[in-house]
Amino acid sequence: YICVPTGPMGKSNCNHKAGVFSVLGGELEMPFTFDRLYKHEISKTIRELGLKLDNAAHFQIKVEIKAANGSILDSHIIPEPSIIFEPGTAERQEQDGQVSNFVVRKNVDALSPRETLSLIHALEDFQADKSADGFQSIAAFHAIPPLCPSPTASHRYACCLHGMATFPQWHRLYTVQVEDALRRHGSLVGIPYWDWTRASSSLPYILKNDNYTDPYTKVTHENPWHGATIDFEHSHTERDVQPELFKLGPHGW
Repeated sequence: YICVPTGPMGKSNCNHKAGVFSVLGGELEMPFTFDRLYKHEISKTIRELGLKLDNAAHFQIKVEIKAANGSILDSHIIPEPSIIFEPGTAERQEQDGQVSNFVVRKNVDALSPRETLSLIHALEDFQADKSADGFQSIAAFHAIPPLCPSPTASHRYACCLHGMATFPQWHRLYTVQVEDALRRHGSLVGIPYWDWTRASSSLPYILKNDNYTDPYTKVTHENPWHGATIDFEHSHTERDVQPELFKLGPHGW
């Protein structure tokens, strides 16, 4: 919420909602951690209130934290928010020089060779990154190693939510986190989608082959979209495609 001064003695009107965003965490999920910067755009509300974007002295921020069950939590369980003014544009300049203001998620069968190669190289770099922004760290947030309800708990389980109404919300946010990481590691497009409602005889090209050959260098590499190493288990996982998945059923699909 945006709090605007209404008179002397520090009184403010905080009924100006600036937006909502979700953070995965809680007593029964991944503990709240703030090892990276969370940003939320509030410019629209500031403009609607007639305030200046570059003068935070004219307003303050109030945070209300609501749990999945609707209960209000103590706002002090997370750090106080900071107001940051960043002059800029909604446009984004891509690596090929083109300018856009959104991330495109394309049908995996419609990817250009350049886009496919960028996804392959991005995942390679993502997997090689051992920082908090790397593959092992972000993948662990989903399942392995089990980190919930706390990394130090005697009995831990995977943090991903399955078998409940919040499954889509949790995994949608998680997919965006992975997508953003791939973009930071060089992908030119968002995570592509596979239209599995259309008849097909195999997995999409980017997923099914053990290796790929770089069309520019002609060097053959392992395909990172076909498998990955799980550091925690000192093991390597690969896709095990079942042929019966591509057989037509009794209804013709």
